[in-house]
Amino acid sequence: MAGYIGKIEPFDDSTETWSSYVERLEQYFAVNALENEKKVPALLTLLGGKTYGLLRNLTLPDKPATKSYDDIVKLLKDHLSPKPLIVAERFRFYKRYQIQGETVNKYVAELRKFAEYCEFGNLNESLRDQFVVGLKDEQRHKRKLIQRQQRRPPPSTTDRQKSFVCYRCNGKNHKADTCRFKDAVCHSCNKKGTFVKRVDHPVNRKQRPAQKNVNSLDNQSREYTSDEDDYLGIHSVKNSNQDSIWITPNVHGKEIRMELDTGSAVSVISALDYDKYFQNEKLESANVTLKTYSGELLIPTGYMNVQVKYNGQCENLKLYVVQKGGPALFGRDWLRKINLDWKNLKWINKISVSRNSNEKLDLLLKEYSNVFREGIGCVADIKAHLTLKENASPKFVKARPVPFSVKPQVERELIRLEKEGIISKVDTSEWASPIVPVMKSNGTIRICGDFKTTVNPMLNVDQYPLPRTDEIFATLAGGQKYTKLDLRNAYLHMEVDDESKPLMTINTHKGLYRYNRMLFGIASAPAIWQRTMDQRLQNYGLRANLQKCSFLKDKVIYCGHEISADGLRKTTDKVQAVMETPTPKNVKDVRAFLGLINYYHRFMPNSATVLKPLNQLLEKERIWRWTDDCEKAFKKAKELITSDQVLTHYNPELPVRLACDASPFGLGAVLSHVMPDGSERPISFASRSLTKSEKNYAQIQKEALGIVWGVKKFNTFLYGRKFSLITDHQPLTAIFNPEKSIPVTTAARLQRYAIFLSGFTYNIEYKNTKKHNNADALSRLPMQSDMNINSEDADDLFHVLQIEDLPITSAEIQRETRKEKVLASVLYQAMNGWEITDDSLMKPYFTRRK
Repeated sequence: MAGYIGKIEPFDDSTETWSSYVERLEQYFAVNALENEKKVPALLTLLGGKTYGLLRNLTLPDKPATKSYDDIVKLLKDHLSPKPLIVAERFRFYKRYQIQGETVNKYVAELRKFAEYCEFGNLNESLRDQFVVGLKDEQRHKRKLIQRQQRRPPPSTTDRQKSFVCYRCNGKNHKADTCRFKDAVCHSCNKKGTFVKRVDHPVNRKQRPAQKNVNSLDNQSREYTSDEDDYLGIHSVKNSNQDSIWITPNVHGKEIRMELDTGSAVSVISALDYDKYFQNEKLESANVTLKTYSGELLIPTGYMNVQVKYNGQCENLKLYVVQKGGPALFGRDWLRKINLDWKNLKWINKISVSRNSNEKLDLLLKEYSNVFREGIGCVADIKAHLTLKENASPKFVKARPVPFSVKPQVERELIRLEKEGIISKVDTSEWASPIVPVMKSNGTIRICGDFKTTVNPMLNVDQYPLPRTDEIFATLAGGQKYTKLDLRNAYLHMEVDDESKPLMTINTHKGLYRYNRMLFGIASAPAIWQRTMDQRLQNYGLRANLQKCSFLKDKVIYCGHEISADGLRKTTDKVQAVMETPTPKNVKDVRAFLGLINYYHRFMPNSATVLKPLNQLLEKERIWRWTDDCEKAFKKAKELITSDQVLTHYNPELPVRLACDASPFGLGAVLSHVMPDGSERPISFASRSLTKSEKNYAQIQKEALGIVWGVKKFNTFLYGRKFSLITDHQPLTAIFNPEKSIPVTTAARLQRYAIFLSGFTYNIEYKNTKKHNNADALSRLPMQSDMNINSEDADDLFHVLQIEDLPITSAEIQRETRKEKVLASVLYQAMNGWEITDDSLMKPYFTRRK
C-alpha cells in the first residue's frame, strides 16, 4: 500500500499465529492513522488470497466485506486459533521440563509461553513450582539454594514496616488487600476472604493491631519465603464455574470414576472409596501433607501402589487415601505416566438439583459409573436369536459400488467396527446384504445394511408386547422425583448367537463382513430388545447416554404426558400445530384450513354453522375481507378440532396411520387411529416450517423429508409396532416400499431416508391429494417455530462449497447442456413430459424420469 509507513505481508499460518498477525496489523493501522471505516478494506487487501478464500467460506452466504472488522478478526481467530482445552494446556505446562543445553532464562520464558492459556489463578506461584520441579539435575545446586531460602526466616523489615497479622489468614508481613486468600470462601460462614479459625467473632478483630499503609515486599522476596510450599496442592486450580471432566481407569482391577484435576499434584481417593474398593489392600505410610484450594491441610491416611490400566496403557502408580470425602482425583503424578486422548475427553453436564440431592446423585453415579462410561457395552448372558420361516432360502446380493469420495471413510469405519468386535471378516456366505453408507453430521460414516429384500422377508418376526403407556403411568402414582435414561447405540449392546450371525452378513467393496451384534434395520430387533429391556441395566452391562438422561426431576415428559407429583397431564404438543396455525391471508389458505376441518367434520357438532363465515370467503367473485366473524369462526374451529370430541387417546390395540405431506414452505403430519367403525380419528397433529435450505429441495425430497420427520416426531407411538404411512406422492411408494430393495439410482438423500425407515414395521399407501386434506392443511399452514432445525445432511454445505470452487459456472453448464444432443432431449422431455422410447441413449434417463 503505497504512501503508508511500513509493510504488512500476507498472513501465513505456517510462520505466525493469527493473534500475532493482528497485533502487528493494529500497530500498522495506528502508525498510519487509518480510519475505522477503512480497516475492513485494508484487512481484506492485506490478508492474501489463501486467507481471503478461507474467510469467504466462513462468511457464506454473506460476503466478507459486509462484516465488521471485529467480526472478521473473531471469525478467523475462532477458526485458526480455537480456544484450547484448559486442562490439556495445564498438562502440557506441567510436563515441560528444562531440556539439555537450555539456559535458565530460556526455560523461564518457555514456561511463561506454555502458561498463556492455562488460566492459573496465581501465575507466579505456578511458574515457580514448575520451575523448581523442572530443573535439570545439573541445576540441583540452584534448587538447593531455593530450598535453603525457603527455610530461612523472613528478612527483617523493622525499618520498613511494623510486624502485624493479616486478619484474613493470620499470616505475617502482608496486607489484607494483598492476601492470597482474599477471594477464598470460608467453609463455616460462607463469607469471602475470611477463615473461621482466623476471624470468627468481632472480638477477634478488636484485638488485631491496625494495619498501616506501608509498601509490601517485592514479589521476588515474598515468593521464596513461605513454608507453605512444603505441601503438595490438591484442587489448587479448580474452577468451580467449569464443568468437570471424568475418566474411568481400571485401578487394581476396579473401574474407578475419577475427576481429572491438573491442579492436584497427586492422585487421591477418599477413605469411603478405599473401604469400598480396596479395604484388603495394605496402606504404606505417606510422608507428605496435602493442601486444598482454601489452604486447609490434609494428612493422608497412607498410600498404596496400584496397577492402573487405561486405553491399552498399564502403569504401577501411587494412590493416596484421605479421610475427607469427595470425588476420586486423577492428578498430575498419574498424568505424567498415563497419556490421555484429550480430543475425545468430554465434560459431564452438571445436573441442577438441590445440594443434598446432588450429593446423593454423585454417589449414585459413582456407584454405577460403569453404566455411563463412553463406548458400547455388551449385554451379559443373553444372545439374540433370529428365527427363519419354514422353507426360507438364502439370498445373496452383490456389493454396491461406493462413491470414491467416501470410500476411505467407509474403509476406516469397517476397520473400527472390526477392531471393536462389532463385525468380523468372512470369506464366504450364503446370505449377503448390500450396504448404504450414511454421512453423519460430524463428518463420519455410518454403515447401514439394506436387509429389506434379503433377511427381513424370511424372518419370523418376534412378537413381544411393548408396555402400554397407561400401565406405565399407573405404576408411577405417589412419586416425587422422576428419572429418564437414554441408552447409547442400544441394539449394538446385544450379541447374536452363532446360528444367527450368517443372516447379518454385509457385502462391501472390501469383501464380506458378519455382524456379531444386533443391528438397526433387522425386523425382529425392536421386540428382542424390548424383552431384554425388561431386565435391569447394570445386570446386563448396558451403557446409558448421560447427556440425554434426566435425574431427580420434579416432572418429566414421557409418551406425550407430563408426569409429576401432582399427577398425570396431557401435554399441548398434540394440538399445538393446530392451535398455532397462522391466520389465513388469502382464499387458498382458507381452503386448506377448511380441508382439515372437513376431514373430521363428522365428529364436530354444528360445524356448518360455525364455519359459515369462512365458507363465504370461498364464494366466487367475493372480495377478500377478513372480518371479526371470520376470526371468531377460525378460533372456534380450532377449539372444536382439538377437543376430546375429535381427538382420541392412543390405543395400542387399534390400527395406526401416519399421514404426511409437504408444501413449498412447510411439513405436516397427522397421527390417527382407524376406529372399529372404519372412521379415522386423530391422536396428534404436528407441523413445522421448512428451513431455508430445505425449501431448495426437489418436491420428492420435501415429501420424503415430511415422512421421515413425521416418523421421528411420533417415534414413541410408532416404534416396535406396525403402522400405515399415507402419502400423496406416488413415486415414494416404490422408493420406501418395505418389501422392495432401494433402487440403485435413488438419490443419496432418499437412500438415507429409506435406511432410516427400514428400522420400522410399516406399509406405505398412496392417497390422492383431494383425500389427503388433514396433512395437506398443516403443511400449507405450518406452525412457526424459532427453534433451530438441525440439518439431516451435513454434506450439503460441503457440496455447495465444492461447486463454488469449480472452474466453470452454472451458466456455462446450462449452455453446454443445450448444445449436447442427448442432454438437450432429456431436458425437453423432463419439461414437457416423457414419451416411451427405444433409444438406448435415452433409456438410462427414462428409468429415472420420476
